Parts: sequence; structure tokens; C-alpha cells
Amino acid sequence: MLVATASYFDNQDLFAQWLEEKCDADPGNESKTTSSAELFKSWSAYAKAAGDSAGTRKSFARTLERHRFDPDRQAHTGTRIWRGIRLRPSAAGYSFGEGE
Repeated sequence: MLVATASYFDNQDLFAQWLEEKCDADPGNESKTTSSAELFKSWSAYAKAAGDSAGTRKSFARTLERHRFDPDRQAHTGTRIWRGIRLRPSAAGYSFGEGE
């Protein structure tokens, strides 16, 4: 149980690093949106580069919700999006530890 708990908190720290380095995060800001697919792609690449598992899309969504981001759908396309977060333009490189 302690190993699982330590792993969970290590993953949370990595997630916080990803938010800081790769995202423009502002929970509650309705004008900042990104598709679920784009966010998960960025997170997956970041976690993999750090030697960690990205987990599932479902666990990723729960983590975003715990960080107070809001799931939604674009009205005209039905695409799943998250409000209050967007990727920084430099996040396109998806490399871990890269200077901004």
C-alpha cells in the first residue's frame, strides 16, 4: 500500500510539472479550452519522456477534474474539451525538461 501511495504522489508531482511547463492553466477561465485528445497526447508524451506511465484517458480526466478543470463539449462539433486549460505554443515539441 505504501508503494502504491508513493507512486500516486510521484505521478501527481509529474502532473503538476506538466501543468507548469506545458500548459496555460487557469481553472474557471471559460476562454481557455483544449480538446481532450490534445491534452492527453501532450501529457502522455511528457510522462513517457520522464519514464513514467501516462495512465488511461479516464484516470487523466479524473486528475484534470481534481485540479478544477471543467469537461465540456464543443457545441458545433461535439468534440470533448476541457475549460480553464490550454497548451502553451512551445508544448508542440513534447520534450521533458526542455527549456522554455
